[in-house]
Amino acid sequence: MPLIEKILVDLYADTKLFTLFQGGELEFIFSSVLEKYSVNETRMLNYAARRGKKQDLALFIERLTNQSNG
Repeated sequence: MPLIEKILVDLYADTKLFTLFQGGELEFIFSSVLEKYSVNETRMLNYAARRGKKQDLALFIERLTNQSNG
């Protein structure tokens, strides 16, 4: 069974396969999961690095975190 970190990276990185989950829906999914579950951010960013999306995903998460705190 895939880990939540891998699923989130796949949703973020594979925009063609997960077209329906882009934009606001992707933000909602990430915000909900990060709020409700224990997500290993280091593991998630390692998965993202393998997909060439580490920096993009880190900025995306930072922006979501700032929105929910501000």
